[in-house]
Amino acid sequence: MIEKLSIIMPVYNAERYLEQAIQSLINQTFQNWKLHVCDDASHDNSWELIKRFEKLDSRIQIYRNEANKGKVKTVNDLLKYCNSKYLTVHDADDWSEPDRFEYQVSFLEGNHDFYLCGTSFYEHNRRNKEIIHQPTNYSLIKEKLPKTSQFHGPTIVFKQEIINEIGGFYRYFKWGEDIDFCARVVEKYKATNIDRPLYNYRVHANSLTNNINQLSLERFIGPKIRIFLANQRITEGSDFLMRGEDYLLEKYVDKLLSNVNYGQVYREFSNYLYHKGFKRKAILAALKSIINTPSFSNFKNLLVLSIK
Repeated sequence: MIEKLSIIMPVYNAERYLEQAIQSLINQTFQNWKLHVCDDASHDNSWELIKRFEKLDSRIQIYRNEANKGKVKTVNDLLKYCNSKYLTVHDADDWSEPDRFEYQVSFLEGNHDFYLCGTSFYEHNRRNKEIIHQPTNYSLIKEKLPKTSQFHGPTIVFKQEIINEIGGFYRYFKWGEDIDFCARVVEKYKATNIDRPLYNYRVHANSLTNNINQLSLERFIGPKIRIFLANQRITEGSDFLMRGEDYLLEKYVDKLLSNVNYGQVYREFSNYLYHKGFKRKAILAALKSIINTPSFSNFKNLLVLSIK
């Protein structure tokens, strides 16, 4: 019998959190799932942990990349192993509440006009644990995408059949790939969130989102790229990526990058890091803003962060 839900989990140097992530899936009240977990050439003991879980549960299928491919490529490679009605991508450093999938699958089974369902979630950062509520009104969600995220990517469960209808799953983006995907979904299908915290998002110093050494400018020009592609789909019926014209999108991105104010980028990132409780990293980002643009605003920002 084919499982009802496929769970994809890309793993890279996540040994510290991996056991809790996988155990939270094993402990689900909804049990009709299969986990496809892939080690993306980790340098720690992630692979050893993954192999141990494979022996404990026959629903866990494991894979390993000989070289690091990144999240987007790893997730897309695992799609060929997923034949279920529903699909989700779970981060290796987070964990799910025990009744998460029971709520989401029940919702989608009982509301056939909806094709995607996310949830609200707990954010665990250095300062506290807080509930991040996600919107539930489909019309408002559709209106605000693709400019701003309306779903927390790892919380979404969706009908796998829609992937081919919207031009594929993850594509091009290294940051905000889930926002691009959800934007294409809501253009054709109804989607919503369950306003109940069913996922635990861990904010830690080594996550890609908070790593000053891996700051992606795509994070700051991403909304413009997504809006550009969305407008193409509205006016032309498809976008550059759907037509395989990636080189034309690259030209547009290069133009955006040529106008980026790097000092402002690092200043905004420094405030984000401080808000999440990473003061040392925030100050480092503030210093980088001054190195790139030695303006009064950037010097003031560094001073404020230093004395807080």
